[in-house]
Amino acid sequence: MVKGNHISSAEVFAIVLMAGKGTRMKSVLPKVLHKMAGHPMGWFVLRALDGAGVNNRIIVTGFGADAVEKEFAGEKFIRQEPQLGTGDAVRIARKSIPHNFSYLLIVNGDNPLLTSHAVKIVISLMAKPGCKSVVSCDWSPDPGRLGRIVTDETGNFVAIREAKDLKPLERDIDWVNVGLYGFDKQTLFRYLDKITPENRQKEYYLTDIPGMIVKDGGRVEVYESDDDSFLVMPNSCVDVAAAGLYLQNRFLESLMENGVSIVDPSRTCIDYGVQIARDVTIYPDSFIRGKTSIGKNSEIGPSACIEDSKIGAGVKIRLSCIEGATIEDECSIGPFSHLRPGAHLKKCVKIGNFCEIKKSVIGQGTKINHLSYIGDATIGKNVNIGAGTITCNFDGFRKHKTFIGDGAFIGSDSILVAPVRIGAGTLTGAGSVITRDVPSGQVVMGVPARVVRKLETKNHKDKNKS
Repeated sequence: MVKGNHISSAEVFAIVLMAGKGTRMKSVLPKVLHKMAGHPMGWFVLRALDGAGVNNRIIVTGFGADAVEKEFAGEKFIRQEPQLGTGDAVRIARKSIPHNFSYLLIVNGDNPLLTSHAVKIVISLMAKPGCKSVVSCDWSPDPGRLGRIVTDETGNFVAIREAKDLKPLERDIDWVNVGLYGFDKQTLFRYLDKITPENRQKEYYLTDIPGMIVKDGGRVEVYESDDDSFLVMPNSCVDVAAAGLYLQNRFLESLMENGVSIVDPSRTCIDYGVQIARDVTIYPDSFIRGKTSIGKNSEIGPSACIEDSKIGAGVKIRLSCIEGATIEDECSIGPFSHLRPGAHLKKCVKIGNFCEIKKSVIGQGTKINHLSYIGDATIGKNVNIGAGTITCNFDGFRKHKTFIGDGAFIGSDSILVAPVRIGAGTLTGAGSVITRDVPSGQVVMGVPARVVRKLETKNHKDKNKS
């Protein structure tokens, strides 16, 4: 629906082209699935469309269709088999376009730097009176194998020419086609059946249609990119790395603008989508990935690796690896410790150096200072775990649990053979092997450990003195 010279994004239907192999990638992985800044490049295209309000769309898949459709599950798909060019892909998608859409946006799925701003500009140009198509272009110092935008002597659009079909005088053109198009739907449908594979690649080119429209007297608008949407066109693994670096810098800048201190952005990697509160400091050589969130006033790094974890406020993590863990406020981890999936640290827990925590809940105020393995355990509040303590949770067939009550003191080099329960306030002697449950308030030691006496509390001692 056009109101004046305006088209609502909700009235535009998008066709996203993800059928190509990307032969220059020299990879068995579909081109749109190559990752940068934590996501496949196709994800960034869909994100740009979302940001522009273009939620009505279909993805054309082909090479590696199963993998692409799995990665972008929840989208609508149609397959192009065999892959006979972009024009053929749009022709296949035509039957899936609802009748109530008069305007189409067609975008290549391998434009990871695409911004919502560029999408909105193309949509606005489509609303110009008499416009039948919009093509997008950008200047390139090294056009290489990219298609060119051909204009006449006065600068008016004439055609898009694929690189392999360039005429000798056209090879010096440095304005390249970037794979973002707008079309009046009825005009596009009329020309789809007129394109032929009479070119060096023997494919049906969508890019032939704007030139055909102009030749027949129709109007084609040209959007010359005014942002960084097409700064890098990833056609090789070298390009993917360059685009990934650009995306990474774009995201780090947005974090810093929102109050996150990143000491050295050139030595910091943070995936798009990671949530970091203000006044967090990220030190160099840190990697923060996946579905991770970090609370205010935390200090991360140097050399921290965090993935799919929830980090509270005021947490300090140094030279350590955190995977699938939950860390509540005011905890301290590291250096050289590893929290594996399922580790849950309550408030004010201290994990020192060379510790490994797996699928365990560590109670508030507990300390595990060094050289310990805690797996499949539930540990209470204010417990002290001595150096070299190990929970023996696996018997070769099944995993077993260890429970340690509040205020227990586990001596250095204690071996806790699960399943086992150690009561609140219990003390284990250094080097003890605990194979049986221990009641609360006991002192145990030995191999295997035995109760040697009841642990006297301060109140009990005071009563004896009186």
